[in-house]
Amino acid sequence: MLGASARSEAKLFAKAVPLCIEWEGMSEGPLEEAGLAEQWLDKRSNTPIKSFLHLFIAHRLRSAYEAAKQEHTKGLHPILARQYKEYSEKAINSSNKLISCIAKEMDSLPYVYLEGMGRP
Repeated sequence: MLGASARSEAKLFAKAVPLCIEWEGMSEGPLEEAGLAEQWLDKRSNTPIKSFLHLFIAHRLRSAYEAAKQEHTKGLHPILARQYKEYSEKAINSSNKLISCIAKEMDSLPYVYLEGMGRP
């Protein structure tokens, strides 16, 4: 998807960023994963997987937004909505057409994690 040059960086990312098997409807899991990906991006601003990280972070923030709405976490979901939109736009504007297409599709979905929680 991002070419051969990104393969080794993607392997490093996959080993370094632990993913939860189940978020259990809570916002903490996707938020933690988004935060770890943001840290990776901060340390490697010119990484060849930058556009994928924007998409990954957008997905996790969208999932956290939906969970925060379900949890009725006061004031959290508007913050997550803004952060999601920021990363979603970065992914949509990616020069990689596949990343852009996936980001547009994700943004159009009524939900990505918890049905009925609405779109940011």
